[in-house]
Amino acid sequence: MLPVRYWALSAAVSTALSLAGCAAPITPGTTISSPAGRAPDDELERMLREVTAKCAKNDGDPRRWSTTSWPLAEWDYAAGGYPCSWTVELEADGVRAAATKPFSFPKTPRLPFRPHTVPKWEVVRCSGGADDYVPPDQDVRTFAEVAGGFLVGYNSGEFGGGLYWYEKTGALRQQVLDENVDGIIPLAGGLVVLTGLAHLGGDHGRASVLMADGPVWRVKKSLDITGQARASFVDADGSIFIATSKRVVRIRDLRKVEVLHTFDPRFEHVSSLVKTAEGTLYLGGLVAVVRLTPTDDGYVEARLAPGATPP
Repeated sequence: MLPVRYWALSAAVSTALSLAGCAAPITPGTTISSPAGRAPDDELERMLREVTAKCAKNDGDPRRWSTTSWPLAEWDYAAGGYPCSWTVELEADGVRAAATKPFSFPKTPRLPFRPHTVPKWEVVRCSGGADDYVPPDQDVRTFAEVAGGFLVGYNSGEFGGGLYWYEKTGALRQQVLDENVDGIIPLAGGLVVLTGLAHLGGDHGRASVLMADGPVWRVKKSLDITGQARASFVDADGSIFIATSKRVVRIRDLRKVEVLHTFDPRFEHVSSLVKTAEGTLYLGGLVAVVRLTPTDDGYVEARLAPGATPP
């Protein structure tokens, strides 16, 4: 059985939970467990799908969009009261931006096997809650096939995550990392695993270099990437570009993290990152696509939007 993590609450956290609607005050330092999440709001989902459909009428090459400035223009929230959200990808003839559902989480990939053991939410329960509460399974964020089985990265946000090594039969071989997994990048002779969490004002992330060592996977190096990874790619020279919630960083030779650019703080919910042959970076996110043009002194940031009228 996988270990279950419980949190000893401080007085401040106890007070916050009480204000949030817990049934009874909780004694500071008490080890407790938490309620399940609320069911999806069907009406909100319907509205967000409608917004996405309206925004999608502007799908196309963001290089043809207008360059705008902060603060947000009126049309940004004109599609049903919600902003458009964009992802970017490279195409044979350039860059393409496509509308996606605002505030959505990454889709859960389907595993090619059935794990015998799945980690549960790492949660707290308000005092007086039902004793028979069973935390749900953690969400699969990504996986990679490796010798002898699969590495599976789980990520349920503030409810925990981790990296687990399974045999192809589904038997658990090893819990490799006890951190939320955002991505697995295969490299010659090993892997780079991106982990982190941005929640309640906190924002941290790491890139861990893993190598197989006989019957186990070991962390050979762990680098601070300054925030949770939101998007990444491996460049032609083998360096790794990573977009966090606040900046773009680059890892060269798996040795050092180089901060390339820090965004305007009003650019939020980064979803994707690409680089053109000319070296220009494009990032998809909420409201806009951001273009980073390389210069001798770094990058020049520009905000691109599909027009001055509502979609």
